Amino acid sequence: PQYEELYFSRALANEKINKYEIALKDYNKAIEINPNYKDAYINRGVMFYYLDKYEDAIKDYNKALEIDSNDKYAYNNRGRAESELSKDEEALLDFSKAIQIDSSFALAYVNRGDAKCVFSNYKEAIEDYTKAIKIDPSDMMGFSGRGKAYFELGNFSEAMLDFSQAISIDPNYDEGYYAKGVIKVKLNEYREALTEFNKCLEIDPNFKYALFNRGLIKTDLGDKENAIVDFSKTIEIDSTFALAYLHRANSKLFLGKYEEAIVDYNKTLEIDPSLTKASDSIKVARRKLSKMN
Repeated sequence: PQYEELYFSRALANEKINKYEIALKDYNKAIEINPNYKDAYINRGVMFYYLDKYEDAIKDYNKALEIDSNDKYAYNNRGRAESELSKDEEALLDFSKAIQIDSSFALAYVNRGDAKCVFSNYKEAIEDYTKAIKIDPSDMMGFSGRGKAYFELGNFSEAMLDFSQAISIDPNYDEGYYAKGVIKVKLNEYREALTEFNKCLEIDPNFKYALFNRGLIKTDLGDKENAIVDFSKTIEIDSTFALAYLHRANSKLFLGKYEEAIVDYNKTLEIDPSLTKASDSIKVARRKLSKMN
């Protein structure tokens, strides 16, 4: 007897503990035993997706749809893989097809909303996120997506409500705290923004944009030394973050650390020559350094 179901079940178990390569081998075996095993193709496609092998994922979803042309998961998952490859028109069509098959498929509405945001169709995206929320109000992704769309439209109050709701569903949603921090910056509420970035960094200490933005706020509040700490941490995480070098240099220049500032300005220009402010600041730092000497 052939035991494709056993291989499939073992693959599922490994998938749940994020052992994707091992799961992949068992899905391969299940498909080898039964070449028409639709669910194995779909799940193997998910493994390929998690392993950033998007073309391979699409091939598996195509195969699943050859077996069953009305499988909503195959359309939805293929759309996600297409989105990763910037095949946004194709993704939009696939999410719509999944919704056509099942009008209560909340995740497909969220994904279609995301796809519409790529085309800056934020109002239509909000409609999709709202449908997803009505279908499944316990899923934070609908609130998160809608919050981002409201933000892009400049509707900060609604965005704030949606991010707060997403956080209430998932208290470890670091991006939600970050988004609330960005909104507070837009509203010139810097100390409140600082609180939100701190919460984000409690969850993920390596969230580089939260670190960078917290550094900017500390700079504006006159805390240059601690701003430098945040910019330095940002650079440790991403050594190509040109603006982090630039703002660290600005803080060092203010504190009279002219030689260190010049090093950072030069690094800024090395990474991004378009940041010409760094060139002007180098001249300032050199003048100040020559006066000291």
